[in-house]
Amino acid sequence: MIHYSCDLCGKNLTSDDLRFVVKVDVHAALAPLTPDEVDTDVDHLEELSDMLDQLDDEDTPSSLDGPHEIHHDLCPECCKKFLKDPLGRETGLKQLNFSEN
Repeated sequence: MIHYSCDLCGKNLTSDDLRFVVKVDVHAALAPLTPDEVDTDVDHLEELSDMLDQLDDEDTPSSLDGPHEIHHDLCPECCKKFLKDPLGRETGLKQLNFSEN
């Protein structure tokens, strides 16, 4: 039997338990061209080569290169919490208790 665990609370889940899979797709958003920006007399291969050269020159962290897809298994309780606050804004730093040094 396949065993899963909730990636948020750590609860063990069997293949018979109800679980939810959260898939996050992260990729760069590119602005679409406006009709006046479209040039029909463009050498697309040369333009693509220039774009690739620019990407090589930029100091982009490798963790942001290309699209990423992240998967998480959640139990029903954690799925409800996730759907209420998917970015963790309400539960993020507010739950940390720092000492008053």
